[in-house]
Amino acid sequence: MFNPAPSGLRAMKFLWNQYQSSLNFSPVAKEKWIDEFFFCLLGGYGVKYELNKSAFLILKEKGYFNKENDWEDILGISQGITNELLKKQFTLDYSKGKLRAYRFPYSKGDIIAKAGNWLKVMCNFHLDELFLKESNSKQNRLCLISCPGFGLKSASWLLRNIGMGNDLAILDIHVYRTLQELRLIPEEFFIPKNYLEIEDSYCNICRIINAKTEAMDLIIWTWARQGRHETSRYPL
Repeated sequence: MFNPAPSGLRAMKFLWNQYQSSLNFSPVAKEKWIDEFFFCLLGGYGVKYELNKSAFLILKEKGYFNKENDWEDILGISQGITNELLKKQFTLDYSKGKLRAYRFPYSKGDIIAKAGNWLKVMCNFHLDELFLKESNSKQNRLCLISCPGFGLKSASWLLRNIGMGNDLAILDIHVYRTLQELRLIPEEFFIPKNYLEIEDSYCNICRIINAKTEAMDLIIWTWARQGRHETSRYPL
């Protein structure tokens, strides 16, 4: 049985105590769940948050996430989204005004079109009705990963953001590397192969240090993105 490093637990506890009061997180309101659905689809796989946000805002303004779209026309919607993503007008760093092209525009256009059609067929764009049928977050996640484009991480991300995934882990590369560096999970654990095992370990760690699972990953994500030097990155 793997035992997490005491020093790693102390570091996690320090981060929680240091930053929990400044954490600004509240669940997304139901009327914005569909926006969050497509926002999460646009993220992940090396797409930085700032790029994700810019792409989402442009596509939303163009009307690509509207319920009234002809979602059965997957090819047409996919081509339209891809063309927008190829225009390379997305801001990566708002403060510096740098522009970057969106990664994987062809595959992402196809994924969003197929996911929109799934949403139309499954619940006619009423995610609240789809999810509230099941009170168990893991059952809701299992339903969501049947949608094109959603895996364990992105499904957990969406459910946490809408307030229905408090016992799930959003294991992006920042959180995963932090858990590895602090020796809180076995070295042989990798994502996505060991996602559920890492999630169990993460949730157990949060219980040990009395931290909220849905908030701790945000603290780690923010901390890791600060880009501190390796020797000064962790306090303990």
